[in-house]
Amino acid sequence: AWAVSKLSLRDAPLLAALSAASIATISAFEPHSLASTAWSMATIRSEDAPLLHAISAAALHKMSDFDPRGVSNFAWACATLRFANAPLLTSISE
Repeated sequence: AWAVSKLSLRDAPLLAALSAASIATISAFEPHSLASTAWSMATIRSEDAPLLHAISAAALHKMSDFDPRGVSNFAWACATLRFANAPLLTSISE
C-alpha cells in the first residue's frame, strides 16, 4: 500500500486486491504496518470502509505497541479521512 500511495496510483482493481489481501491478513500486521497502511489510504484519499474498520479493529488491540510516529501517522490518517471510531480515537489519545 505504501508504494501505491507514493506513486499516487488510483487503479481501482489494484486497490481492491490490496484491500482484500490486507483484510484477510490484518491480524498479523505489526503496529508499523497498520499505521503505514492507514497513512497510505489517507495519502491517496481511499475511503475503503471495510479496510478502515479492519485496520482500526486490529490497531485498537495493539495501540500500546505503537511508537509515537505510528500513533501520529494513524491519527493523521483518521483525521484526513474523517474516520471517527470512538474507541480507537480514545485509545490514540491515551
